[in-house]
Amino acid sequence: MTMMRRLTVLLMLVLLALPTLAQDSEDDYPRPIAPGETILPIEDLPDAETGCFPAFPLIPGDVIYIEPGVNIRNIPSQSGAIVWNTIIDNRDERGNVIDDPFNVEAVIVDGPVCNQGLNWWQITGTGNPGWVAEGRRDYEGGYWISAPGTEMRGVCNSTYPFEIGETVDLLYNVRIHDAPTAAALTKTVVPYENPVLILAGPQCV
Repeated sequence: MTMMRRLTVLLMLVLLALPTLAQDSEDDYPRPIAPGETILPIEDLPDAETGCFPAFPLIPGDVIYIEPGVNIRNIPSQSGAIVWNTIIDNRDERGNVIDDPFNVEAVIVDGPVCNQGLNWWQITGTGNPGWVAEGRRDYEGGYWISAPGTEMRGVCNSTYPFEIGETVDLLYNVRIHDAPTAAALTKTVVPYENPVLILAGPQCV
C-alpha cells in the first residue's frame, strides 16, 4: 500500500469516528431536560397530591440557618407579605446592611405547612418572626435552609418486640426523660437490672 493510499484510508476512518464522538459528547451532562423528563429517582419525586417533597425532620426549638436573600413572610404562602429579608434587613449594630451576608440563625416555632409545593416553617429569631420556605431539592438553588444535627432524626434501627404491659430488665443505668427525646428533662435514673413496665411506644425521634 502506497503512502498516499494509507493516508486516505486513515482520513476516512477519522471521518467515520467523528459522528460517534459527537454523539457521545451530546449525551454528557449537564444537558437540557426535555419537558416531562425528570432526573430525580422515582422515590424522590414530590407527593402527587400536595406537590411537596418530604419536609425536614424539624421540631419546635430546633435552630436552623437561612441562606442570604430569602424572604420571611407573614403567612406560609408565596403571596404572603414579606416581613423580613435575610439580606436587605440583615443589618449591623449601626443599621447598615451587612455587605458580606452570612446564613441567618432562626428557631423553629411551628410547621411544616405544605403550600404551593413548598414546605413552610414558622420561625423566630430574625428581625421579624414569620414563615420561611425550605426550598426544594429540584430547584436550581436547592434548599434555602439547613439544620445541622437533624439529618438522622426519624431514622431508627429495628425495635425490640416489646408489648404494652410487659416487664423488662434494663442492661444499663438508664435516664428516664419526660418526653421521647434525649434533650428532654431527666426525671430519674433507673439502675442496672431494675425491672421497668412498658406503657407505650415505640416512638422514633
